Amino acid sequence: MVSTTSSTLPRVLFVGSNPSHKSADPGAAFHVSTKSGATLAVWCRNLNNEIIFTNVFHSPTKSNRPLSDGEVQEGLQQLRETIQSNSGCKVVALGKTASDALNRLGERHLAMPHPSGLNRQLNDREFVERKIKELEEFCSSSSV
Repeated sequence: MVSTTSSTLPRVLFVGSNPSHKSADPGAAFHVSTKSGATLAVWCRNLNNEIIFTNVFHSPTKSNRPLSDGEVQEGLQQLRETIQSNSGCKVVALGKTASDALNRLGERHLAMPHPSGLNRQLNDREFVERKIKELEEFCSSSSV
């Protein structure tokens, strides 16, 4: 888990599925050396929040294959603990796997598309702009 600042700004916890094997730091969630990390940085540029990153599962998978149900299940307890230790954070799921895991935990969250370069939804500029606006509104609202 990585925090971008240590201020008193409202916090947002971004949850991904697992680190990419292409990451310069395979233990990091959304490292800027990856396409996903660079895309997410663009999405977050107008947020006035402390940003925290975590994953459902903390190891890369071979060829970046999707997580198995067992791997998601294995990661739930640590994810629950991360959310509890960051109480008061807004929670944002990046991709279906993260959203499904958060739903299993009963955690209220904003579901965003995964910022991967392989995500074809991101080819639709209007869709991306709507999702970024939704993210900005979610992160700036006073409710958790």
